[in-house]
Amino acid sequence: MTETQVNTAIKLFCDEFITNPYIHRCEHSLHISLYNYLIKEDLQSISLCENFKTSFVHKEFPGRKTNEKSENKVDRTPIDIVVLSEHQKQVSINDFLEGNLIIDFAFEVSLEYGIEYNTAIF
Repeated sequence: MTETQVNTAIKLFCDEFITNPYIHRCEHSLHISLYNYLIKEDLQSISLCENFKTSFVHKEFPGRKTNEKSENKVDRTPIDIVVLSEHQKQVSINDFLEGNLIIDFAFEVSLEYGIEYNTAIF
């Protein structure tokens, strides 16, 4: 999925929200809307190991855990929506299940959290 396709989906999603700010009552509704715009832009799949395929777009994708010893430990998983990179290396099913794939775009979409909360994961 290209950056242009992702940007188009984001623009449509934002335009919808600006035009109809009360169309979504909860965070999950926002997620579904963005997810739908993203998959409308690209329904292709990417190959994993053993001839399995997966979509570029995933909801509730396993997030990366930070170092337990880090002062800035963030124990926040999963990521609301991700767009996987088409440049995946050989990955196993376990890599897929654990979220050990290359992510090109990650989205945390919320209605009520401050900027500090949403940027802590990155």
